[in-house]
Amino acid sequence: MSTRTNIEGGTASGLLMKQDKKDQGVVTLAGDLILGVKSEPVQILDPGGTNRDIDLPPEADSEHLQFFILNEASSDESLLVKNDSGTVILTLLGVSGGTNNGRGQFVCDGVNWYGALMTKHLP
Repeated sequence: MSTRTNIEGGTASGLLMKQDKKDQGVVTLAGDLILGVKSEPVQILDPGGTNRDIDLPPEADSEHLQFFILNEASSDESLLVKNDSGTVILTLLGVSGGTNNGRGQFVCDGVNWYGALMTKHLP
């Protein structure tokens, strides 16, 4: 069973790396991740060698909240983004070589979370 990490208010415990807000570096996960209503809206994540679950905050506490989640895996490691009842909203795929990693935008209306895949802009 994997470890779950809870991020609230910009703090992180159980992560291999977390850079400060102005740097917005990649966070390498050591376990599954639970986001809270005070979590940073942009999450740049490396699954750390295996597939990881990313749990969004409860809908009732999240009206008008949104997250941009980027999978920066350099291999085939996925992020399964779920609502608080455990239903997968989107799976953000990691692709070997890091050229087509999964990116998603997630928004909440206070009742449901909605997710949309985003494409990576290539110069």
